[in-house]
Amino acid sequence: MKRMRILIISAFFPWDGYGGGIRLLNTIKALSRNHEITLLSNIWPEQRHLIPEVERYCDEIVIFSTNQIKGDNSEQVAIYNENLAKQSRVSALKAALRPRIMRFSPVLWQKYIEFRQENTARFPQHLLCYYSEDFIQKFDDVIRRKDFDVVDLEFTEMAMYADMIPERCLKVFTTHEARTVNYFRLAVNESTWFKKFKMFVQWWKMRTFEHVFAKKFDVVVAFSPRDQQFFQRCANSHTAVPLVPTGVNLDYLQYAPVEKRDEATAVFLGCYANYPNHDAAIYFVDKIYPRVKAALPDFKVVFVGSLPTEEMKRRADGTNIIVTDYVEDFRPYLQRSTVFIVPIRLGGGIKGKIIEAMALGIPVISTPEGAEGIKVKPGEDIIVARGAGAFADSLLKLLRDKSLQQKLSANGRKLAEELYDWNRNAAELESCIWEAFKKKSLGQQKHSKEL
Repeated sequence: MKRMRILIISAFFPWDGYGGGIRLLNTIKALSRNHEITLLSNIWPEQRHLIPEVERYCDEIVIFSTNQIKGDNSEQVAIYNENLAKQSRVSALKAALRPRIMRFSPVLWQKYIEFRQENTARFPQHLLCYYSEDFIQKFDDVIRRKDFDVVDLEFTEMAMYADMIPERCLKVFTTHEARTVNYFRLAVNESTWFKKFKMFVQWWKMRTFEHVFAKKFDVVVAFSPRDQQFFQRCANSHTAVPLVPTGVNLDYLQYAPVEKRDEATAVFLGCYANYPNHDAAIYFVDKIYPRVKAALPDFKVVFVGSLPTEEMKRRADGTNIIVTDYVEDFRPYLQRSTVFIVPIRLGGGIKGKIIEAMALGIPVISTPEGAEGIKVKPGEDIIVARGAGAFADSLLKLLRDKSLQQKLSANGRKLAEELYDWNRNAAELESCIWEAFKKKSLGQQKHSKEL
């Protein structure tokens, strides 16, 4: 295997504050052993102190900023939807009505503007926020300076830039999750019919987006079997869609015996800026916690992780419902807890937090959606429960049953060792990229000879 020059482009900076960031950081560490890595990434202001740590594994790090589309700014939207700016009789009527609506209700007019932008752009509204002139300039600069073998676009937000990658490079798309699945679940769980309609519009756009852009890559890396099947349907026949599950650093996540844990304590881990994690926390506190607390007065739940929402903070009481915010090391929180809870109802992909808990030997109880993509046997490796009532009942049973805790603890660690050792999974990822690179190089050589 030759030493490849790999450009990794990410919508989010690699760090341990959220699942995708941990996966990306581990990928960079693994690939840097044998290859030259350049990282082109967006970053939050509060993450800039993390750059020196990641620089240890990169030949170069280039930071870009993104643009947020606000107000009635149709210029950026028009980049993706040429017809948006076209005038018509309908738009003339809107222009005539605007002063009247503004006088009646400025708030109503602003909501109309937001709704129009969300539902007339060709791409999902969320992705438009990641259109960036700064990125385009910095990408052009780095691609001119270096002759890359591989360009890897991390996260769906970056897939829109696929056409900018030179044809000589192997084009890799690391999906993290099939957003079409995520958006469908979000739409189904919206509280009103109007919100459902808006979300289903975004779901349809995301479905179209993923079907179109999956065809532009040589390799699409999927994390779960369901995502792999989805992207195999989307991609071209020549596109490789390998399944490379998220793994964990087993040396970092040392097994913790059951006997050393606090009594009647549950813990959840996540970045709460990611809506499925926020929804899981609120769902647990509102629907499940009261049932468990009524039967077990000493019960306590701890929400560990970055960017907790105001809604979560309002529910915290500091005694039985605790919200920590970002912590440098999450392991002590998990190791002290009786149970790791995953009350996730939304989202897709694979939940690395479950694998981390299993590696530490923490008994896990999850919804079916939370455990999706992980090869567990319900009742043997983890507990799986659907619905608030069943989740509360299963959690109570687990909190009271030491032998069940010990069984899940041992089986969970064993499963993490057998299937989710990141060193092994990273080697598989490296092999997939290398084989696809060789195949593309041979094809290009053959094409050159024919010319």
